[in-house]
Amino acid sequence: MKTYACNVLTRITKHPSRKKWALRSRLSATPRTANLFGCLRRDRPEITDPTQRVPTSPAWRDTSGLVGTRCAASLESFIPTRTADSTFSPFPSAAECKSCDTTVLHSSAIVAFRIMKVGDARQNGLPRTRCAAARGSALMLMIWAILLMSVTVMGVVEYITYSAEESKQAAYEFRALHLAESGIAVGLHPSTRRGDIVMKQKVGPDSGFDVVINYEGARIPINYITDARLRESVYNLFIYWQLNAEDAGVAADSLADWVDTDSTQRANGAEAEYYKSLGIFDAPRNSGFIRVDEMILVRGMDAVDRKKPDWRNYFSIYGEGQIDLRTVFKDVLLAITGASENDVQRFISERDGGDGIPGTEDDRRIRANEAYQILNLNGDRLAAVSGIVNDSDTSLRRITSIGWVGDKRSKIILVTRRDQTSGAVTYLGRIEE
Repeated sequence: MKTYACNVLTRITKHPSRKKWALRSRLSATPRTANLFGCLRRDRPEITDPTQRVPTSPAWRDTSGLVGTRCAASLESFIPTRTADSTFSPFPSAAECKSCDTTVLHSSAIVAFRIMKVGDARQNGLPRTRCAAARGSALMLMIWAILLMSVTVMGVVEYITYSAEESKQAAYEFRALHLAESGIAVGLHPSTRRGDIVMKQKVGPDSGFDVVINYEGARIPINYITDARLRESVYNLFIYWQLNAEDAGVAADSLADWVDTDSTQRANGAEAEYYKSLGIFDAPRNSGFIRVDEMILVRGMDAVDRKKPDWRNYFSIYGEGQIDLRTVFKDVLLAITGASENDVQRFISERDGGDGIPGTEDDRRIRANEAYQILNLNGDRLAAVSGIVNDSDTSLRRITSIGWVGDKRSKIILVTRRDQTSGAVTYLGRIEE
């Protein structure tokens, strides 16, 4: 059975005398027609004066594009009827209406009908009417599509923002590294001395580099620990770092056993048998350390690491067996000389100048004899210390260059040896941080 739908639109205008006119359709009593036009209201009052002339407006057009100008007197004659081809006959146009003229209506009621056969909408050339459920589903799909597109766009925008920030930070790091390289080039120049103003330069409003030249003698040369004086200094250093005497002795003797070339174990040291009991079959190496980090493999160094996590800053594998008084660290000087902490602090204050920063222009060069007096060294202690300290220029230098761009920092540490005769430079180690 074919189903038909109907949209009935009514329009009521006012008479010049301010009276309202309404329209009531008298529909056919057939079930199909009654069902088709059931949406018309049956309780509207009848037109009492359908021949009254009122001003008209342009013909009213509904959404289907059909135009209708109908007079109330002949409304019932316009009710569509079923044709042979299962379609409804269209309404007569205004020009075909014989009871009214084309410019003036006999009634204020204008009725437009939009009729569609649901099954044959495409065949009849009329638009398909969706039900309320279909329209609601389409609306929900559209809302979900908009939400999905919004989330996608927000994700893309966030990704682009993070990518741009990451690229900017990478560019800053790259520039900082190159500025640090520039600082290294300045520090390697033969004419550059500690404290020169050229070692601190600002390049641009938010970038530059700082260079510090120190001598490797500021640190304990760990590969010379077989020297009894240096081994005692290492023991004193561990005691100063709050290790107990037993742990300090084990660490100092085990370091010496690792470096020496024999298999004789010191009183508190460790040789191959000890490491084999731990499942380590290639220790000790019985040779010098290749890297400072390798020291952590030695027996007893785990206790040192717990007490002093930055212990690596106080040892060097490049030293020449002596301590440089011009740049030596406070902890190392205390361990080497055995002087009181007040005397050591007074010596460092005199050496570093008014700003208290080593390696700057106001630093004072203190010769060995004056240093011994400030540190109150004499007798046997002075004889022991004088053999492992010096105050002269050495061939080993540690050049630290820090390049900075904004809040990004790049640090390069270069250890070199310069030949005193030819001036040739040998690179011993490079660390980038």
